[in-house]
Amino acid sequence: MVTPQLKELIEAISHRLGTVVLSYNTVHGGDINHALRIETANKTYFCKYNTSVDHRGIIESEAAGLELLHDNGINIPCSISLIALTSQSGLLMDWIESVGLRPNSDDEKSLATQLCKLHQVNHTK
Repeated sequence: MVTPQLKELIEAISHRLGTVVLSYNTVHGGDINHALRIETANKTYFCKYNTSVDHRGIIESEAAGLELLHDNGINIPCSISLIALTSQSGLLMDWIESVGLRPNSDDEKSLATQLCKLHQVNHTK
């Protein structure tokens, strides 16, 4: 069922991208935010969004954390756009197709290297 909130978010994404959203599907896995796979004619996107009372603060913190990780050499998707609406906020990013890890490959080494980098990132205000 498409809620008015979800319809508003999809319309805002379409407007921000300057293109029509052809389809979207719920992506499962998170506990705090909701997530969507967004399809346009030219590209696929990932949108993490939150509808709680502090939705804007939660999504802005997520965007800041991702930027910090990216700036410290962690290979992650960069945010494309922060979408702040009255009842919800979303973070639009590139979609990364999951292909899994190939055993005994450079994939495992790369994952381990990135995980080490991730745990070395410090941030103080």
